[in-house]
Amino acid sequence: MQELAGADRIHPADLWGMEWRWNDPATPPEREARVYDPAVRARMDQAVLKVVKTGDPHAAHELTKIGLSLAATQAARQPRIFWKICAAYFEAVGLGLLPLDIYVKRAASRVLLQYASLAKGELGVSDRLAQDLLFFCSQAVPANEADAPSLVAVRKAWGLSRSTTVDYQTAQYGRFDPILLSQARKRIVAAKETWSALSGGEVGKLKGLADQFHLVSDSLTKLHPPSALLAASLTNVIDAVVRSGRPPGAELAMEVATAVLYLEAAFEDLDPADSELALRTGRQCADPSLANARRAVRVGP
Repeated sequence: MQELAGADRIHPADLWGMEWRWNDPATPPEREARVYDPAVRARMDQAVLKVVKTGDPHAAHELTKIGLSLAATQAARQPRIFWKICAAYFEAVGLGLLPLDIYVKRAASRVLLQYASLAKGELGVSDRLAQDLLFFCSQAVPANEADAPSLVAVRKAWGLSRSTTVDYQTAQYGRFDPILLSQARKRIVAAKETWSALSGGEVGKLKGLADQFHLVSDSLTKLHPPSALLAASLTNVIDAVVRSGRPPGAELAMEVATAVLYLEAAFEDLDPADSELALRTGRQCADPSLANARRAVRVGP
């Protein structure tokens, strides 16, 4: 939507729910204190260039040290906290905990712009930049806390362990036709009602039962192909029930009803890319009662 609107700034942190506040993390002290001077700026320029080009871990480590050393000489609260966040951000980059994408690269370049502003004597720091850097810290989870002391300190200061790591490059919209999803929900509800009536003894509901469940299976395979096995299992069960010419036994009625209720819940908030959805669907297929449903219908109650 931002691209369509021609926005100048587009960033994954725009959708992050963290309320910004200037907390002061207990980052490790840096032995060498630095002030704003041309030598420091030159070192930062070279290091940022290497990070942007190749994600050089040594350059990122150098920027972490510079950030901590600048934080040590800041009397004003915002600049001090800003450089601590920068140190954590570059530490995450150096450890390979962040993707070297356009957002990570732009953040590194914007740190240089903020440096230039602070070097002129300005004390204000961009809240937006600080929050963007903090967002990346929330996405970077170190395997060994001892290797990332600055990152760990920043994550603790803002309680970032409560944040969920997300793949913001994955498209969240346009993954399926919403009309198909609406249609699938209606088909599932209709099949559920018909099956419930048939299980209660209404033999007349056998007419059209197979067509209803075939439509459910069709929607299931179109919207979530990994569920094709469950769709086939349901189709086979229903076809066997229709051929038997009588309502299902209590056990079979319950198993199919459970599968349909599962589908109703799954399609209420469908995420085709959710690996857990495929696993849960597989467990439905693996259920012994459903898997043996056709044999149960053949031998009768």
